[in-house]
Amino acid sequence: ATVSSNVGTFTTLRLGDNNIGTLNIAPGAVLGTTGQSLMGLAGGGNGAVINHTGGSYTSGGTLFLGYADSNTANYTMSGNASLTAQGAMFARFGNAQFTQNSGSVQVDVDLVWGEGGTAATLANYDLLGGTLNVTGIAGIGRGIGGELAGSDGRINIAGGTATFGDVLFGANGGTDTAVIDISGAGVLNVLSANYSIADALADIGNNITGSGLVVSTVNIGGADYTQIAVPEPASLVLLSLGAVAVLRRR
Repeated sequence: ATVSSNVGTFTTLRLGDNNIGTLNIAPGAVLGTTGQSLMGLAGGGNGAVINHTGGSYTSGGTLFLGYADSNTANYTMSGNASLTAQGAMFARFGNAQFTQNSGSVQVDVDLVWGEGGTAATLANYDLLGGTLNVTGIAGIGRGIGGELAGSDGRINIAGGTATFGDVLFGANGGTDTAVIDISGAGVLNVLSANYSIADALADIGNNITGSGLVVSTVNIGGADYTQIAVPEPASLVLLSLGAVAVLRRR
C-alpha cells in the first residue's frame, strides 16, 4: 500500500501478519493510529517493509517492530519523513532493521531496542542523518524492567543526533549484543541528571564503541546533557592548542 495524502487516523495498524506486508509512506502523507502499531507481527519468516520517504506517521500507542521470533521488520526513512511514537517503541523477539537516512523520530515514552528472542534475532538501528529523540529511557539489548534471554540490540550513530532521557544497557558479550557505536558526524546526548560523564566514561569500550570519542557536557533547552561524539578536525586542533598552552604555563 502507498499513502501520499491525509488518510486520517485508524485504531490499530497490523502489517506483515502471516504474510509479507509493504507500506510506502510518501511525501504529503498524514497517517496515524490511536492505538498500537504492529509491524512484522506473526512468525514463519514473513515480515513487514516500511518505506517512509516523506510525510508523517504517528502511532498513538506502542509501536512494535519485528514482534515475533523468525520475523523481520525493515523500516527505512529518508527525505523529510517524520515518525512519532506517542507510546513506547519496541523491537522485540524478532529481527528489526531501522535505517534513518534523514528526517525525525520522536519517541514520547521509552525505546526498547532488542528485548528477548532467539540467538539469531537482532534489533539494529542505523542513524545516518536526522534526529532520534527519546523522552524516556533507551533500553539497548534489554527491556526497561530487566533483561530477557537473547536480548540483542545495536544502535549505530554514524550521522545525525540521538538524544535520550536516559540509557540502560543489557549484557554485552557472548551471544548478547548491547552496543551504541558512534562514528563520523554522529552525536549522542543523554540527560546528565540520569547519565553523568562518569557513567559515559565507564561505558566507553564496552557498551559504547567508537574511535576517538570525546565526552562533554552541553546545554540543550536549559537542561544539561552528557554528550559523546567524535570531534571535528577543527575541534581537535583547538584541543591540542589548549593542551600546549597548559604545558607552557607549567
